[in-house]
Amino acid sequence: HRVDRRQRQMCIRDRSLFAAGAVLISMGACLGKTTPLQLMVMAVLEIFFFAINETIVAYMLRAVDMGGSMVVHTFGAYFGLAVSRVISKADVVVGPDGKKEERTHKDERSNKTSDMTAMIGTLFLWMFWPSFNGALAAADQQQRVAINTFFALSACCCAAFMADNLMRPGKKFDMVSIQNATLAGGVAVGSSADLVIQAWGAITVGTVAGFLSVIGYVYLQPALAKGIGLHDTCGVHNLHGMPGILGGIGGAVSAALADHTNGGQYVSADQVMGIFAARGPCESNVSLPSFNPEPCGLTANQQAGNQAAALGVTVAMAIVCGIITGFVVKMPCLLPPGHEWKDFCNCGTALKREYWFDDKHYWEVPEEDEEEEAESSNAAGGAKAADDVESGGGGNSTPSDAAASSDDDANTRSETKVGWN
Repeated sequence: HRVDRRQRQMCIRDRSLFAAGAVLISMGACLGKTTPLQLMVMAVLEIFFFAINETIVAYMLRAVDMGGSMVVHTFGAYFGLAVSRVISKADVVVGPDGKKEERTHKDERSNKTSDMTAMIGTLFLWMFWPSFNGALAAADQQQRVAINTFFALSACCCAAFMADNLMRPGKKFDMVSIQNATLAGGVAVGSSADLVIQAWGAITVGTVAGFLSVIGYVYLQPALAKGIGLHDTCGVHNLHGMPGILGGIGGAVSAALADHTNGGQYVSADQVMGIFAARGPCESNVSLPSFNPEPCGLTANQQAGNQAAALGVTVAMAIVCGIITGFVVKMPCLLPPGHEWKDFCNCGTALKREYWFDDKHYWEVPEEDEEEEAESSNAAGGAKAADDVESGGGGNSTPSDAAASSDDDANTRSETKVGWN
């Protein structure tokens, strides 16, 4: 009894961490354009909608999503993107050549220190992603999850570096792609990580995810900004959204091929039913909740259909619930003073742009940055003044000329100074 209770507690803990992961993914799309209070309200509402979607996917449709490609990554990404589109809009201008260009906010940038720090986080995520995908796996499935995830991540790294070098201007690597696209394989293989997909299947999923993520960063994200005004701060669509959909499709294909007869990859019917609970006979399917006696006794194709339906439901739920949440968090009562209700119904407006990406409105920030900027400006001005003096003829003057000039009257000195300038 104590063992069962402990297992239930661990399951609740792991599922809570999965829910928190979905919230963090959503916040990545809205980061810098929201107040701390808005993020708190958004998190509370998203947990509620996340639980509804997980209940539909895991219990009503009996879809298998071990690593959370659908319920965590896909839901979190499109929920956050929907909120972002409601509360903000990309600043798109028309250039001299008539083409649309996205104008980046002056504070929306990184530096070498922040890029290197983020890269440390990427390394930790890469190493521990198998434990994330296998957190809910049974003892005999955890090894398969770890192996499939490592294969997918390794292939994704190679594909991401290759794609980034081929697609970026100048054929140089970009830190944004290296920090994110190298993890897309772990996202994409999540739904099928515990399935018998063989090494080639995991490598294929990881390779496609790496290329897809880089394509998103290089081409699709700017196109969405120019086309529909979608501003994605951290590029969650490229790391979690599209790879999550790829993972859902991979899970459906793997479910359709799950068979222990006619040369199938599974050794017995018990192994198939151990992974796909709905494939078992109805009378012995005791894991089903009392309010939902169906589905059970499914065929491979029916299970694949449920997997595809779960993906569609997740995307639809995420977008609809994200739009609702976006209108809730943009209420003026959750914004700093000066925001009015007249902008509430305007999609794409909430927090004023002068508040974007600036921590000084919510945190005590050190004055060192401002002082360094002032010193840099003064130094640049001093250097420019020295160059002007040298180029104006003052560089040819001698100490004797200066001494002679000091003996002149005030008017002569004034005229000389004007001539130097």
